[in-house]
Parts: sequence; structure tokens; C-alpha cells
Amino acid sequence: MNQMEAWEPVKIEMITAQCSDECAESDGPKRCARHQMIPLRWVFDYKLDEKGFIIRFKARLCVRGDMQRLDDQDSSTSTLTSRSFRCLMAITAAFDLETFQMDAVNAFLNSKLDEKVFVQYPPMFGRKGYCLRLKRAVYGLRIAGKKWEDDVKKMLSALGFIPSPEDPALYSDEKMVILVFVDDFLGIYPKSAAPHAEKMRRKLKEAFEMKDCGELTQFIGIRVTRDRPTRRLWIDQTSYIERMAARYDIPQPKRPASAPLPTNFKLDILPSDVVRSDISYIRQYQGKNGSTLFPGVWTRPDISWSNQALARVLTKPTERHMTAVDHLISYLVATKDLAICYDGRTDPSQLFKVFSDASFADNSDRKSTSGYLFTLYGGPFDWSARKQRTVSTSTTEAELLALAAAGKQLLWIKRFFRSITFDPMVQMEIFCDNKPTVDLMIRSKSVYTTKLRHVDIHRHWLRQEVQTKALRINWIPSSEMLADGLTKQFLPQKHRDFVQRLNMEVPPSSLTSITV
Repeated sequence: MNQMEAWEPVKIEMITAQCSDECAESDGPKRCARHQMIPLRWVFDYKLDEKGFIIRFKARLCVRGDMQRLDDQDSSTSTLTSRSFRCLMAITAAFDLETFQMDAVNAFLNSKLDEKVFVQYPPMFGRKGYCLRLKRAVYGLRIAGKKWEDDVKKMLSALGFIPSPEDPALYSDEKMVILVFVDDFLGIYPKSAAPHAEKMRRKLKEAFEMKDCGELTQFIGIRVTRDRPTRRLWIDQTSYIERMAARYDIPQPKRPASAPLPTNFKLDILPSDVVRSDISYIRQYQGKNGSTLFPGVWTRPDISWSNQALARVLTKPTERHMTAVDHLISYLVATKDLAICYDGRTDPSQLFKVFSDASFADNSDRKSTSGYLFTLYGGPFDWSARKQRTVSTSTTEAELLALAAAGKQLLWIKRFFRSITFDPMVQMEIFCDNKPTVDLMIRSKSVYTTKLRHVDIHRHWLRQEVQTKALRINWIPSSEMLADGLTKQFLPQKHRDFVQRLNMEVPPSSLTSITV
């Protein structure tokens, strides 16, 4: 789809007349919500290969959707979740599945607009007395993503694919699954379904203009390395981290950072700190913190606690916090090749594990920190580190709230596994290192009482799920609690041990890398 086919010239006089006849406001299209003329802007970007080298320059005209007046149209869209992607990567490694990837060319421009949307001519172009009427869902338009998602869903449904109720961006039929991330399509299937997969590739090309990228080449900057004979797979974001460091020009210390944050770093704003209020400084801090959040969500659980800790001062950073976020970027650069490893040869008894932990009253406002970690085929595929919203009055209460969060996520994981017809063939249980909390859940009678209603509600819900055997909770020693690193800051040596236990390592350089 050529971008020039996305609009047509229209006389402004015609719109003005239409405004006067049909609209409540009669001051012309610049004020009329229905016939607003939205500005356009040029966006310049470049495409990178799996090693981070530029392979293509791109120029695109986008609508200033931020200046578009709000209306009652549904503009919400579904995006592939990181946990779904990691789960499918682990399964791909374990069962040695085949993959293919396709990229829709000018994806949003495939979607036609039914309503009238008018835009100004782009900068450096123009025609006196004329504006442009959009015929296609140009990038930047508020409803562009929704229009494209609806078209993709309609097309895949016609081919027999059903969206997962747990992740609407994941589609499956009886023989394969297709992951959709905006304009990227990733197909995963067993070798026996190769003819069916090839047929689906042809159908996709017939439906939209597609670029066939072969076996997993480029997908939001995540590199995938596979050792198929041993059924191992690694995911990392080396290229993204290098670009992030270059963008902020972070000077690398003589001694590489060995932990995400400086030793004994104090998160809270101290009386001696000077809070910076200038907008440029705040935006710089927010930009750096947001940039580290991307790998923290997708491939780097080792920085998850640091991410959420530094994000607490987004609107009031100090020089000390800016130094800390620079340190976090330096740590990512020093460990840029670290990758999560999924191993298909994992002991069946260790194939799927869940850990829940809490750090009681570790914040200055006496709120606790919760963390959970899910592992599949030896590698983490879902994790969370966050400050609890309320104050707990005991370690048991803090652990209860952490267990409730992990329990709800485990129920979602069970439903997700069913939607992709995957059975780990193991008892799904949550491991907790607080014995009184575990006893409280598994004893036939509970004698624990609390005056905090929200804690009591979570306690009764957990006991209900445990007693009905929907959830299972077991105790493990604190030395084996893998989620411990998601609730507190570690010293360098203990942090290195934490990374090793997460099964994060540098992929063998001799293997062929496949970038997702």
C-alpha cells in the first residue's frame, strides 16, 4: 500500500459549508470536533539487523493524534504480552518447533476509514484552499491501531484461527499458533504441520502485502539463539542495550558495574538531597528510567527490583537518583550479553515452578515489597517486583498479599496453558519461605485474625483455593527462594548468585543467532 493512496485533496470551503449545515459549532473546521483538520508530521527512523547494523532508512507521514479531539470511538488495542512470548519460546525450545516470521508492509494503511477525517498538508507541502481527507488509517490516528487489529482478527478468523481468551494477540488452530505484535506475525508449529504452515503463509501474503522474513529474524529488538540438537534457546537484548547507552552517552567506569544499583544505595529522598524541579532534568530522568524498563520487562528479571524502585521518584529525581539510573544503564552495558536460557532437557520435576516472596516494611512509609517468579524449562518466563499498596502489620500479612498476587497469576497461567493445549504434566504449586503463612493456608482450621479487611479477604480467598485444590502452596527454605532478588537489593556477590540461579548466561558464540 503506497502512503500517497491514503488521502485525497478536499476544498476547505466544502468542509466549512458542511460544518455550517450539519454541526452545532459554526466557527469552521478548526473548532468543529467532527471536521477538525489535524496536523501531520514527518517521522524518520531506521531499520536494524540482528547485529544492530542499519539496513534501511524510513520516512513516514504520521497524523498528530495527540492533537486529535477525543470522541466516543473505541481505540483500545491488544498487544502481545511479554510472558506469552517467553512461554512460547520455552515451548519452542523444548519441543524443537519450527518458526516463521512475516512483516506487514505499511500495516495500518491496509485499513480503510468509514468516517470522515481531515488533515492539513504536511510541512513543506500544501495547496492553497485545500486540505486532505484520509481514506486509510494513517499512522498516528487514534483509531488506526484498532482498525488494523480488527482487520487482522477478521482475516485470521476466516483462516480458522481463534484468539486466545487470555491473550487476544495470540491466535491458534489445531496445528499451529500465530503471535501478532502490531505488524509482525510469528508462526510456531511442529514439523508435522509444515504443509499447513506453508499454506497459511501464502494466505497471509494474499490478504496483505507481506515481507517474508524466514525463520525468526527481527522482532522488537530481542535476539534469540537456538541450539536445536540440545533443545536450548536463549533470549537477550544486546543490540537494544548498546543503542540505549549510545543515546544517553553514559561514560563507562574503569571497573564494570557488578550490580544494578550502587552498593548501599538509599532509595528514599534524604534531607540533604536537592530535588530537581526543572522539566528538562525530570524528562531526562524519566527517559532513562523508561529505557531500562523495556529490557526489565522482556528479558532482564535481574533488574526488575531496581526498575520499580527508581520509578518511584519519576517526578522528583535528585542528583543521587540520576547517578543511580546511570549506574543501572552501565550495569546493563556490562552484562549486555546475558540471556535467559530455556532448556528442553530440564528435569520433568523442575519443569514448572512458582516462587512468592515479600520483604516486610522495607520502605520508609513502612509498606512492604512483593515479588513472584515463574519458571518454565529452567528459565524465568513471568515475574513481578512491586511495592504493596497498603501497610501490613506483620510479615505474615505481607506474605499473604504476595501469595495472593502469585496465586491469581498462576490461575491465569493455567488458563493460558489450556488455550494453547500445553500440559506441563507437573503439580502446579507456589513455593513460599514463610512457614506460618504456609501453615495458615494448609491447616484445616485457621486461627489467624486481622483487623485489615483487605488482608482478611485475600486470606479467605487463598484458603478457599487451597482447600478446593485449585492452588497448592508449599514451604521451602529461604536459601532456595528464587524470588528473593525481586524484593530487595543485593550486594554484588549475592546478585551474581541470583543471576546464575535465574539460569541467565551468555549464549555460545559459535551458534547461529536468530533475532526476534
